[in-house]
Amino acid sequence: MILSFLLAGAAVAEAAPPSNCAAKFIGDWRHSGSGNRGTILPDGRALCSEHPACVQGTWTCSGNVLTYTNSAGTWNYTLEPDGKSMSTNGGAATAVRIGAVPANARSRDLGSAAKNVTADILGVDRTQPSPTATPVAKPIAAAPPNGVRPVGAVSSAAQSDPSQCVVEKAWPKATGVNWYSLKNSCKRRVTLDYDDCDLNLSTNMVQCSTKTLPLAARSEFGPVPNHKHPLNARNFR
Repeated sequence: MILSFLLAGAAVAEAAPPSNCAAKFIGDWRHSGSGNRGTILPDGRALCSEHPACVQGTWTCSGNVLTYTNSAGTWNYTLEPDGKSMSTNGGAATAVRIGAVPANARSRDLGSAAKNVTADILGVDRTQPSPTATPVAKPIAAAPPNGVRPVGAVSSAAQSDPSQCVVEKAWPKATGVNWYSLKNSCKRRVTLDYDDCDLNLSTNMVQCSTKTLPLAARSEFGPVPNHKHPLNARNFR
């Protein structure tokens, strides 16, 4: 039976836990069962205090899972998405963080407890990017032919300019006919006009008409066929 998190003894850790996950766990924790205070140290030691049965253990981590070892065995504690607590054995033993939650300890919820636990055991990092992190600058690509915009991330400054939100992409399918799509990469609705072109079989002439398209935030229109002409998105608003 597990007395509590960080109870019973083990030697000093031989190696420090991996740096890509250690910061999520380093600090003080309160065990919900025995009430002991556990201190997770960067060197791999798991110290215990404020309980008469306290002796020390060791720890390491992978993704959002802390592996705690003492003389009685080894347990995997899974960090909750909010970073405030971690638990093992289906919640039979829980440790609650004492103090503020580091930004890198908050994780994306993959939609179900089973998916979260599976990702954590496999070492898949569900950590949310820090909102204050500085984005890495990307090189500016050369302008593509035919005025088609390249696919890429939309900067926050471009969110207010609808013309910077929409990306047009083409897939050649057959002679004289291309398939096109229009994707709104912004977190806002964009309305635009585009050319809808078809071949008139009786006259063998291409006829184009202007159509209006509302694109919801982060949505895509197409792919649709357009005869010998790009969609020529314009009049963004």
